[in-house]
Amino acid sequence: LFQTFCNSSHPMAIMLAAVGSLSAFYPDLLKFKEADYELTAIRMIAKIPTIAAMSYKYSIGQPFIYPDNSLDFTENFLRMMFAT
Repeated sequence: LFQTFCNSSHPMAIMLAAVGSLSAFYPDLLKFKEADYELTAIRMIAKIPTIAAMSYKYSIGQPFIYPDNSLDFTENFLRMMFAT
């Protein structure tokens, strides 16, 4: 997905497209019941830091840093954003 954007694209535009494309990766969630709204929202919000970091890294021409589940939220996000 990220490679379809030119490197000069704004990270927010890339992030918007990535969030919008989540339904292509999770088609079963398109048929969820009202009781599933909260869980679906939590799952989507949980992916935002990784998508934001990947959008930023792509826009500055650096390789993606994937999440490390052994780190807490802040350490993981900062690592994904600024590690080289």
